[in-house]
Amino acid sequence: MKKSILSLLLTLVLLIGSAEALQTSYVCPSTDLKNEIKPLLSPDYKYDSSKITRIKIQGQEGKTIEVEVPLFIGEKYKFIFNTAELQKDVVISVYNKKLGKNNRELLYTNKDQRDGKKTTFEWEPDKSRTMYINYETPKDAGISEGCVVFLLGYRI
Repeated sequence: MKKSILSLLLTLVLLIGSAEALQTSYVCPSTDLKNEIKPLLSPDYKYDSSKITRIKIQGQEGKTIEVEVPLFIGEKYKFIFNTAELQKDVVISVYNKKLGKNNRELLYTNKDQRDGKKTTFEWEPDKSRTMYINYETPKDAGISEGCVVFLLGYRI
């Protein structure tokens, strides 16, 4: 009898815990965010691809999420970022090498462009090569969830 009551209570606790987790799960409106920045490609660029990166900030430690972007050599590209769904300022940086590699060169950052209200950032690289986008979350940011939409266009 005690075992059946204990197992019933344990099942009830697990169900309540999973129901709370489902209610707080974040859904990124990626299609809307992408459609919002797609017109920024016109008239010189054509849509190539996009990448949605979900970012969950927890606690006091800042973290870096890296996304690899392979590009065709000789082509001209335009990078567009939409950060409208982020509650905290996330620094976007583009590098020529992976995180942790020697002689890594910063090619672009939005660090000086963030004014609290700006949510769209554009950049046209000088050279085409594989690039690495880093999303750096702030330290001591508390807890929040959001997403960044990255859109890539190539010159027509």
